[in-house]
Order: sequence, then C-alpha cells, then structure tokens
Amino acid sequence: MNFRLIALTATFLLVTIVSATELPMIEIEQTVIKTPIAEDVSVDDAIDSLIERAHELQMKLVGHQRVSETFKRLGLSNVRRLEIFQFCKPQVAKQLIDNNLSIAAYMPCRIALVEDQDGKAWFVTVNLVLFLKSAKLPDKVLKLGLQVQQNLREMIEAGANGEL
Repeated sequence: MNFRLIALTATFLLVTIVSATELPMIEIEQTVIKTPIAEDVSVDDAIDSLIERAHELQMKLVGHQRVSETFKRLGLSNVRRLEIFQFCKPQVAKQLIDNNLSIAAYMPCRIALVEDQDGKAWFVTVNLVLFLKSAKLPDKVLKLGLQVQQNLREMIEAGANGEL
C-alpha cells in the first residue's frame, strides 16, 4: 500500500513539473501596475489619500496587513516597508464569482505599498484587465469588473499624488 502511495505521488509530481515547464512564459511585470509615490508626498499621506479615495468610490477596505512589522517581529534584517491593502465592492464581486469561480483567486482586490531597495515607495496592484478579459464574462459583468480596475487606478493615483 505504501508503495502505491509513493508511486502515485511521484507520478503526480512528475506530471506537475512537466506541465509547469510547458506553460507559456509571461513576464510578471506585464501582470501588474506599478506607480511611484511622488517625491513630495509622505508614505503616510499617500496611504491616507488611497483610503480616502477608496471610500469616495465605495470600495470597501476589507483588510490591511503591515507585513514589514511582521518581518521585524520575526527578527529579519534590512526590512523595507511593505503593507497590503485589500478592497472589495461586494455587489460586483458576487456577479464576477457567479460567472467565473476562477476570479476568486484575485479577490479581494489588493494594493501593496512597497519600498524598493533605494527607499522609493510604490503602489503595486494586479492588472485585472488581463484576467477579466480572458474570463469569458457577459459584457455587463465585464464592464463592472473593468470599472473596479478603473477605481483601483484612481485610488492609486490619488494616493501617489497625496490628493487628500
């Protein structure tokens, strides 16, 4: 019995590895939108502006992880600021999921605040357009999803420019 389990596991791993090597290559930079925070805007003001614009656009803040604080508590060195903000528009989320369960992997919408190696802060988010257009959604639902992407872009622009 153990031999069968080992054989099945090995077969599964081999198929997984072969399948992964046959996937088309896509540059990760193509799947995200990165926006630098303006030089004259503090990171805290950028975050406040991001959240304020989200509120104006009725994008609900459903989560906030201060990842860099966790890194510090774990004793990791050279920690740069990293925070992840999660937003949702529940009425749209439900319609998207009702039409394609795979979209759940991209929920809730996330915007990361990341400090690069030079100390420059950025907002980074997934480019949902790539995934929404491939999800074979009805036009009405696709438009709702694309509006959420537009909202995320507006939020990021407001944050990056400190538009309180």
